[in-house]
Amino acid sequence: MVLLHGITNSWRTWLPVLPALEREHDVLALTLAGHYGAAPLPAGVTASVSALTDAAERALDEAGFDAAHLVGNSLGGWVAFELAKRRRAASVVAFSPAGGRPRTSPEEARRVARKIDLGFRLARLLSPVAGALTRFPIGRRALFSQLAAHPERIPPQEAAYRLRALAGCTVLPGLLASIVGAPAERLDEIRCPVLLVWPTGDRVLPKAQFAPSLLSALPEAQLLEAPGVGHMPMYDDPDLIAQIILDFAQAHALKQAPRAT
Repeated sequence: MVLLHGITNSWRTWLPVLPALEREHDVLALTLAGHYGAAPLPAGVTASVSALTDAAERALDEAGFDAAHLVGNSLGGWVAFELAKRRRAASVVAFSPAGGRPRTSPEEARRVARKIDLGFRLARLLSPVAGALTRFPIGRRALFSQLAAHPERIPPQEAAYRLRALAGCTVLPGLLASIVGAPAERLDEIRCPVLLVWPTGDRVLPKAQFAPSLLSALPEAQLLEAPGVGHMPMYDDPDLIAQIILDFAQAHALKQAPRAT
């Protein structure tokens, strides 16, 4: 099983669900290239979803994973789709995946990008005092209410790390420029089972705006609403999120897609 985090985050976003997943699977939790704590993209490589997917695929090769159950959140969901197109997925569970075309107007995608960029700039100012800002629940609610329904449930040390990870995402400006207005393409090439999970409290990529185009492109995908959680739902309800992942992987354990040659 491979876990893929959202933009500006790191593998640590999966910490709340790792114990449950590791009891059933050999788990590889990646930090995407160019993100805080990970290797940068190779010299001369332009930041893009394709470039992040190339790096993730190399990590699968190094781990000896041919096809795996892929679990992605936000940008990580988009990377999971790209890996699935390359026949590296036995199944995909995508929580609020990026890559969907906004239902109303392309301006909606630019709104999301502006919000992420503003958060990046603010985090660069605040990261030197991340520990103090995240020590108390009120600070975590102020900083992460857009991402989580219950940001006070994020442990202080993890909230501080999240703020530093946002500030240290060197690939972000180029990545945003490459993906705004350029949604995921050729999703009909995916041959494995796909579960789209949309938190009812998602304030970043709301279901009404971003789910319809993905469902149209993936007509056989299942859609599940996750109640009481936000865009980054792992700390909101780790038991629920782990169970969703485990149930789908178990249901499709014998349906690995053959790798392309």
